[in-house]
Amino acid sequence: MEMKLEVVGREVIKPASPSPQDLLQLSLADVSGPAAYVSTIFFYKTVSGESLDITSGRLKTSLSDILSRFYPLAGRMEGDKIICNDEGAVFTEARTDLPPSDFLKNNLNNTNSLPEFLPTIAPGESAGAWPLLSVKVSFFGSGSGFAVTVSISHRICDAASILTFVSGWAATAKAESSDVVMNIPTFASTTVYPLLLLSLSKIAELKRRAMSETVPVPTRVEAIMSLIWRCATKSSRSNSAVQKSTLMIQALDLRLRIPPAVLSKDAVGNLQAPFFLKEGSESKMEIAEIVAEFRKAKEVVNEMIKENLATTITATTLGPNLLSLLGN
Repeated sequence: MEMKLEVVGREVIKPASPSPQDLLQLSLADVSGPAAYVSTIFFYKTVSGESLDITSGRLKTSLSDILSRFYPLAGRMEGDKIICNDEGAVFTEARTDLPPSDFLKNNLNNTNSLPEFLPTIAPGESAGAWPLLSVKVSFFGSGSGFAVTVSISHRICDAASILTFVSGWAATAKAESSDVVMNIPTFASTTVYPLLLLSLSKIAELKRRAMSETVPVPTRVEAIMSLIWRCATKSSRSNSAVQKSTLMIQALDLRLRIPPAVLSKDAVGNLQAPFFLKEGSESKMEIAEIVAEFRKAKEVVNEMIKENLATTITATTLGPNLLSLLGN
């Protein structure tokens, strides 16, 4: 059965309480990045006995409440600044007759239908007028489940920031009900590359292959990223008469590497430090060798962070040190 989503409502949700009328200056890294939106789709079961209207109302009320804490998301971008003016986030509601079980069964290995869940521009609206935060709630047939899509401008948030916001929103929504909303499988939107599924057993086997004297206990990320890079390199070279060097760029979350007293783990923004891994045109590294180079590159960045933050005592002096780090 083909899924057809019908938009039944669209409104602006504003913070429950007035926000500080701040003017937030974007960093050079934020302004230099693409004007893209980061979107995440969450699938839920409906609370037993709760009507769609009650669920929709609870999501709107809790979104308004959480926007009071994440008030920059209710503002608007103007040039290289965020104006915290409480213009609000756009909340779109859609419905389909397709049961969630049918959707999951038909789309477990196919992501072509996922763009249907993304918020879209309203008729007559320009992309430049989009809010920093858009939400789309899509209810499945028989009221047995729904999907919540959160789209936030990458100029103000990275993936970790989105999870912080969503966790806060979920906690706020649950506080209004004695029942806990149960999650069902989530999917990340992929529009260019086919979905790569790795079972726990395959990941464990991959980590064993990635072991070496240098890195006796590789992480899951190290093993998987090394596999992807190795396969991408082989594919690129097989389709080209000229052997090319390859480069992998990976981002490190600064929140996990800076003391919480200086930078909160819930801090919102693009708080990442990139590192690079290069392989020469004649190189044919195996996974264990790539993992070793991966670990070495991470350690170089970690040391750089420590050196740049050696004199950082408070959050006041953190900014200049981070700018120095990101500029290296």
